[in-house]
Amino acid sequence: MPTNSSAIFSRAHTWGAADTVLATDLNNEFNNILINLNPSGIGGYSFNVLQMQVQTSPGGIGSESLATTLAGEIERLRFQINAIMGTTYWYQTPAATLAQLNQAIGAGSIGNRVNSGVTMASGAAAFLIPDNTVNQVTLATSTPFIYSIAGVAYTISANITLGALATAAASSATTQCKIADTNITSGQSWTQLLGENGSTINVATMGAGISSQIGKIVGLTNVTSGELFIGRVASTTAIIDCYRGYFQTSSSAFSARANVTNGDVLNILGLSWIYATTAGTLTATSTNPSYQGTAPSAPANGDRWFDTSTNIWRSFDGIMWNDSHSTLIGIAAQNDTKTIGVRAQDFFQVFSPTNTIEIFDSSNDTVYPVRGRYIQESISVNGTLLNFGKSYPFWTGVGSGLIDGTTLSNNLDYYFYVSSLGNCYVSSVAPYARADMLGFYHPYAPYRCVGYGLCTASGGPTFGPLESFFRQDTSSSVYTLTAAVVNFPRPYVVQPTQEYIELDASAAAFTQILPPPEMWKGKRYTFIKTDSTISAATLQAWGLSVLTTTCNLTAGNTNIGSLAANTGLSSGITYWISGTGIPNGATGTWSSGSTATSSIASTITLTGTDITFATGSAINNMFTTTLNTQYEAATLFSDGTNVWVENRKIPSNWTPITLLNSNVFGNNGISAIGSQNSFYRRVGDSMEVRFSLDNLTCVASPGRIVLPSGYTIDLRSIADKRTMVGTYDRQSSNITYYGVGLGSIQGANSGRLGIDVSLNTSMFLSFKAVNGGGTNAYDNFTMNSFITSGDGISGVFIVPIKGWNP
Repeated sequence: MPTNSSAIFSRAHTWGAADTVLATDLNNEFNNILINLNPSGIGGYSFNVLQMQVQTSPGGIGSESLATTLAGEIERLRFQINAIMGTTYWYQTPAATLAQLNQAIGAGSIGNRVNSGVTMASGAAAFLIPDNTVNQVTLATSTPFIYSIAGVAYTISANITLGALATAAASSATTQCKIADTNITSGQSWTQLLGENGSTINVATMGAGISSQIGKIVGLTNVTSGELFIGRVASTTAIIDCYRGYFQTSSSAFSARANVTNGDVLNILGLSWIYATTAGTLTATSTNPSYQGTAPSAPANGDRWFDTSTNIWRSFDGIMWNDSHSTLIGIAAQNDTKTIGVRAQDFFQVFSPTNTIEIFDSSNDTVYPVRGRYIQESISVNGTLLNFGKSYPFWTGVGSGLIDGTTLSNNLDYYFYVSSLGNCYVSSVAPYARADMLGFYHPYAPYRCVGYGLCTASGGPTFGPLESFFRQDTSSSVYTLTAAVVNFPRPYVVQPTQEYIELDASAAAFTQILPPPEMWKGKRYTFIKTDSTISAATLQAWGLSVLTTTCNLTAGNTNIGSLAANTGLSSGITYWISGTGIPNGATGTWSSGSTATSSIASTITLTGTDITFATGSAINNMFTTTLNTQYEAATLFSDGTNVWVENRKIPSNWTPITLLNSNVFGNNGISAIGSQNSFYRRVGDSMEVRFSLDNLTCVASPGRIVLPSGYTIDLRSIADKRTMVGTYDRQSSNITYYGVGLGSIQGANSGRLGIDVSLNTSMFLSFKAVNGGGTNAYDNFTMNSFITSGDGISGVFIVPIKGWNP
């Protein structure tokens, strides 16, 4: 085995003492060396593993380390190979090959890119500056601007101004549209994200200047707030794929996202795509560039196309597509007179999705209120791979740990960022979902977002629940709502896990509007009513346009279409209908020609408080669902368009209840209840009551009992919900009484007792005693004729309750 760099070929002749040296011997030996002194004949520099791992830095410019031997040259070459590989030793397998990187990034991205230039303090590209007086931009070069076209680097070292950029038409109805969403009111900070992450900005009265751009990216400004953003015009009523607060408005500031309100006016901006050329100049176009492998059809003069088959930016001259000898470096936005915003192209980096940081509520840790859950977590930030070793990334939420002018307030979401230097920041600014950067990033800083959380105590601070964009722990978040909140929709769905929301309506009933279905597609929310009051917690579908109306439904009519006659509803649109006065069979949806599943017995006049029509998303084809009793829980699932109650759990525990004898409906045959022992339990949408009323005082009138305030019998389904064996129907004076229970009399008299409800009122139950047989067997309603004062009655009945879900 040869040692350090020894020859691995043999000598031509081995000499002994007193041997004669001939000319041929010398010639043969020298020829042997000349023939074999090549890379395959010289020993390697890897005699063992330790020698194979030797790497020596060659130094830098001005501090060079010069090799004095071939071994030293090899050591320095190994060092440089290792620097390229990003591994510990030069011969290790890299995370990705150059071919894989080329495929992942695209040769066009490598060959056509922005390398460096002026930045903000955060490191964000800021080499384009809007003029803010006329329609022009300036390429700032206090740091030389370096870019590549077709793999060749170019440098611009002096400022360049590019004018005559495309302006918008003067503000008018043709350049505007209005936000049209009645569920959006002022002060809702979550609306700063509307249009992002798959959600939609619903608009109306769209002018021709915007509707002509359907399918294209446009620049928009909110006339009220001044916010500048971009989005795609999906239709005359929808704007999607937005980046809110997108544009840089000066050398050091961006247009921040702002709240939106129903009725806000959006004005279209003129957009200019800025290109740098191989000649060191700037050019601009005002149309959306195309990215595809074949030439776009029906191009207009000046259009740009990035040819993904050749990785070349091409321009159309009115006849053919030509190499433009340029690359895209940013976008400028103009109102009708001047450039008011720019967005510089990000600097080229090799991005990676690597992120194993799971943020953890360490509120018991007085030093780090939020930190990574585990040591050794890693993350790639803007092309830099960070590993936190035997420590944690942590967020203090105070002092320099807060950015973007953030001050903490209770019950608002905040976002946790990491910079490429490993610094950790808390901000009130939500990130963009950047597919091109393979992660969530700050809108105008190269900081990667690892999650977000609700501030529960700003003085600590403490945060929770937390949501990570990477999760090793699959436990679900839990938080409590005691009243409706405008910022309930949480903006980023990162795991197909559940969030548990406790609803406490003990202070008062409230209605919580759900997030837009597209914002939590594939995710589940489980709501649990935790308080024992009868106050309902109502969940309402997003995006409803509600119309309450007065209309008639005539006897025997099965066509819900007649229900909507002369109500102002539009034919061909599906409406969700709801209300306390809807007759059986008429619930669900209405559209032109719909029919009910059954007819009604008599003419019913419905008032605006009885029935409501609405358009928008739905919950199980209705626009609300309620949680009415303690520990009732509903798990809701979004399919991206509508919401479905996937599971509902209703506890059925016996609970004390006090039945009342009231004279509101005339003289009551039960004038006094001495004592009672009554209980109820919930059975789906019905109440089952077991009662014992003792020491009664009775008079010559019908005997009635009333449910406590807050419970109303649902007459719409009374006939379908009678589940007790032995219940009966009775008719008297053209009034139908539905039997809902049975009981008995205890005391001087004895006998069976019927408990029924009439269709004339849903407020009380009445007692009837047997007074014969046949259909009207239970027809003796004069209480003192069958109950002696001082006696008692007991029994059980089941009645459906308005507002309760099955």
